[in-house]
Amino acid sequence: MTTMTILRGKSTSTSIILWTCLAYLCASIQADTQNINVSINPSGETTVRTGQNLTILCSVGVPLKTCRVEVPQERSVILEPNQPSEDGIGWYGSSLDAGQCGVFIAQIKEKHDGIFKCSLTPKNARYESYNTLRIIVAKPPVMPELMVFPGRRGERQNYEKGETLKVSCRVKAGRPVANVSIFFGDEQIGLEERPIVYNYNNDSYVIQNATRVLSWTDNGKVLRCDATHLALDRPLSAKQQISVLYAPQPQPTIERFGFVIGQPGTVNVTVQANPRPQFMWRIDDDKVDEGQFDKSNRIRSSRAVELGKGYWEITLNIDSVQKSDTEKKYVLLVNNELGSTEYQIVLSTSTEPAGGSSTRTIGESDIADPAASVSLLRFRKPKPDDPNAGRRSDTESAGRYSRSEVDSSASAARRARAKMNFSQLFKRNKDKVSGTDTDTVRTVVTVDDEKIQTSDAPQAVTLNSANPAVGEGGLVYAELDLTQQKNVAPRRIDDDATEYAEIIYTKPEAEEAAHAANK
Repeated sequence: MTTMTILRGKSTSTSIILWTCLAYLCASIQADTQNINVSINPSGETTVRTGQNLTILCSVGVPLKTCRVEVPQERSVILEPNQPSEDGIGWYGSSLDAGQCGVFIAQIKEKHDGIFKCSLTPKNARYESYNTLRIIVAKPPVMPELMVFPGRRGERQNYEKGETLKVSCRVKAGRPVANVSIFFGDEQIGLEERPIVYNYNNDSYVIQNATRVLSWTDNGKVLRCDATHLALDRPLSAKQQISVLYAPQPQPTIERFGFVIGQPGTVNVTVQANPRPQFMWRIDDDKVDEGQFDKSNRIRSSRAVELGKGYWEITLNIDSVQKSDTEKKYVLLVNNELGSTEYQIVLSTSTEPAGGSSTRTIGESDIADPAASVSLLRFRKPKPDDPNAGRRSDTESAGRYSRSEVDSSASAARRARAKMNFSQLFKRNKDKVSGTDTDTVRTVVTVDDEKIQTSDAPQAVTLNSANPAVGEGGLVYAELDLTQQKNVAPRRIDDDATEYAEIIYTKPEAEEAAHAANK
């Protein structure tokens, strides 16, 4: 009896242990069934605009019994393939046997912002497995708030050259937070600064900071803060123009060409300065303020005109340019509260050299004195086979030509043209001729083999001018007048390629008398 009792007791203990092991094994199998991995696409979170559609697909690696989805602020829905959609929510995916459970939302609404959940029940299982997705329904931000910190003058718009501009831009109420960019002119600034994001009450705002050391070239630029966002069709922008204060900026010597003796002349000068500067001309020892005449009452300064963004233009008007005007020293003095600068100006009757070269041809000179009259001696060595050698052309024998007549005739211009280098043409020196004080100009004229009719007999060359102009480098400027002079034997040197002529300038009687009186 005792033995049986013991055996019976052992049997009971063994049964308890066996049932305990079976229960633990079943619980483990059930736990594994409940922890089926559910993948979701898109994962984590997705951002959409109201009115857009959205598809979400959940899946597992085993056939499914049921598919249930929960759209934020909507009732839980059990979906099956080929099931008609209701309220814009319907089935999406391949099939339940393929382990897929998806949803198609035809039109996202503001209320759909929140957590989406899909719950899947595999076949031969009693419990659901699930996964979630954060749906962010985009909400546009409000207008950016651009904050500019004051400079050393205590102002938020006027800064001095060299100051550091400090800017902050805040954009509120965006969902998700807006992207903020700060531009100064066409340049984006603040790229080295990370945006600061704050979240509160399911809303957020972002702050972007930037700094920039100001140059005088920054004057007038526009500071702009742009907020871009998925819910916006175009950026929201806040703007402010910045004024940079600086002294008048230096320039190299200012050269003005093309002045004509006896005609009005204008000198325009543009300077950069902010704030508005004061202007004064110094012409040799004569000082001329804005809007005033010089001592001769021939030269007047305009008042400076603002062109915008720190550019100022001032004009000096000469009623009738004289030779002496091109020999004067012109200085423009400009000053404001931040400093002063002097600008040197040079006037010339020459045309502006091409490419900065000072090389000139005879056709580029201006009339130095309306009274000047020059006749040019031209030689041509006739060809041996030229039937017209020794004969004078009709044009050359026609007598005196005015400048306008020569210019208006293309054929006459071709006949009168000789290839000359202006630096070779005039070299001035003082000489005594027959006891008379004269200026002698020796001219080398290189004549190409032009096909023109001319005579072997040379024409005389004379210069009759009360006051011939001397230009840059001691060059003499004069009007060429083709005039036939008879019975004058010019100096001639035989050469196959070059003919030589002498131009003699004789001072008029008035100047002779003045010269005699001074002796």
